[in-house]
Amino acid sequence: MRFSQDFINRVAESNNLVDIIAEYTQLRGRGDRFMGLCPFPDHHEKTPSFSVSHSKQVYYCFGCRRSGNIFQFLEAMKGLNFIEAVEYLADRAGIPIERDVKDKTASPKKKYYDLNKEVADFFHLQLILSPEDSTVRKYCRKRGLLKKTVKDFMLGYADESWDSLTSFLKKEKQSVKDASSLGLIKKRASGGYYDTFRNRLMFPIISLQGRVVGFGGRALDIEDVKYINSSESEIFNKSEVLYGLHKTAKYIKSEDEVLLVEGYMDVLSLYQAGVKNVVAPLGTAFTSEHARSLKKLTRNVFVLFDGDEAGQMAAERALPILLQEGLLPRGVVLPENMDPDEYVKLKGVESLKEVVRAAPELFSLVVQRLKSKYSNSPSSKIVFMEKVSDLLLSVADKGLFDLYVDEISELLSVPSDWVLSNLKGSTLKKESRKSLDLEEGNKKLSLRQESNMKGEEDIIEVENPPRAELYLLNLLLMEEGFWNRFFASALLNDISHEGIRKIIQLAQESRQTTSDFDKLTSLLVEKVSPSRYITLFMAPPFSEMSREELERMYVDCSRQIRSRALKAQIQKLKADMALASPEEQVKKLEQIMNIQRERQHLEQEKSKMI
Repeated sequence: MRFSQDFINRVAESNNLVDIIAEYTQLRGRGDRFMGLCPFPDHHEKTPSFSVSHSKQVYYCFGCRRSGNIFQFLEAMKGLNFIEAVEYLADRAGIPIERDVKDKTASPKKKYYDLNKEVADFFHLQLILSPEDSTVRKYCRKRGLLKKTVKDFMLGYADESWDSLTSFLKKEKQSVKDASSLGLIKKRASGGYYDTFRNRLMFPIISLQGRVVGFGGRALDIEDVKYINSSESEIFNKSEVLYGLHKTAKYIKSEDEVLLVEGYMDVLSLYQAGVKNVVAPLGTAFTSEHARSLKKLTRNVFVLFDGDEAGQMAAERALPILLQEGLLPRGVVLPENMDPDEYVKLKGVESLKEVVRAAPELFSLVVQRLKSKYSNSPSSKIVFMEKVSDLLLSVADKGLFDLYVDEISELLSVPSDWVLSNLKGSTLKKESRKSLDLEEGNKKLSLRQESNMKGEEDIIEVENPPRAELYLLNLLLMEEGFWNRFFASALLNDISHEGIRKIIQLAQESRQTTSDFDKLTSLLVEKVSPSRYITLFMAPPFSEMSREELERMYVDCSRQIRSRALKAQIQKLKADMALASPEEQVKKLEQIMNIQRERQHLEQEKSKMI
């Protein structure tokens, strides 16, 4: 699906980049310009170098030199693709999603998102208004849940009644049919509906885009099934959603690592203890979709499942999925079969961080666990190799594959060649590699298709531009006065760098479609690589210059560009003279003398400026 440019512009205009970025770093305003510490994960700084322009809706960090508009920021920080970023911002601004009439699979999901949000608000209010001595309040206190955590994650309460939610939906004139489709209520055999969730602490399941897609419920009565989730629906697929990611994605990006835990309470306990780069699958097996979601944010995954047999088996099942997606998993084993929630409460968060820092490769843990079941006899080694073959063949990273082969070789006291020759046959290994190569090719194709959806078929590549032309370009985008002066002159013809000239021409075309000059940079920034070349005006030296200094820079850049163009004209005339007739040579010599006089005049103007 491809959005129209009008729709994209409407979405961008209905959101504020300053507000979005303020969710990730503290910004302080200086007129139109806001400054803060860079929010990007691999740029750690103590002095603010990250600049955001309120009027132009673009950002630029003069430390790490990243720049972009509101869509690019969300793509980088939340791991969204362009389409998801547009949908996220449209939903944030309350704008109905534009659907392509040719897209027959498109369905009106908004009503389901809105219904789930209203139900989440209902459950949350039920918890807030519940008496201090109620079962749910006692449970929250027992688990050490803070009020802020309850609020941040919109925790709620489904009471013991069979029809509290059903009655609320009818009162609010909501569709019980839609609620049934989402698994919130169920049909009675005798007619009517009853609530799916009863006497449970409720966990809204929220997508990366900030939409409530489903619910999990923890039983408050020990006789009930401990955890149940919403049934799968048009907007909810358990294998695609990770609990807590909507809150923790920015911390995962910032830390460049993620802790993968088993359940809701593990996420909440670690998050409120200060370990915020954490997520959990929804009580189901870890899937390739989960792995791909994490890969958008980091490759470094610490699997922190419960220390009991079930937890270790779950970690073992997750390993090949993580490896096949090119992630780098490590395994955290907690003592005495404790889960992360218990460990933090008993040992403290610093102790947990030490255990995590010392965590070995998850591959090594799993392989050693398997090896402990076999002797060192030749036949046992053959059986062992049969068990680990699939695991080794799942490794997408070739360098990592080679290291793991060496590890197996050392563990079994056999040559590496023997390990390779016993990987269920070399043919299988080659086919596995072909499959991985094909998958990588498909991913690249998908990225190209996404680029086309964004209208980025023709990115302007800029390499080694002359400083005067680069600075002049930024002055043009910085102030409309400079823009008007430039296009009132013939200076565009003197721009020598093809990339700079193309950007100015594209800006001129874009200017004809918008009456708001400040929108120009935001429109251009996705079409220029590297994008920082058109946001330099947000950083020193531009940002620290007075109006007079900017004026002098404009005049000086214009003079340098014109002088260089005149010099090029002279060189061409001299080259042409060698093949010209005597009469033509006289004319060309006269032209050269005129150009030289103009260059001398420019030099005199330069002397006056100094």
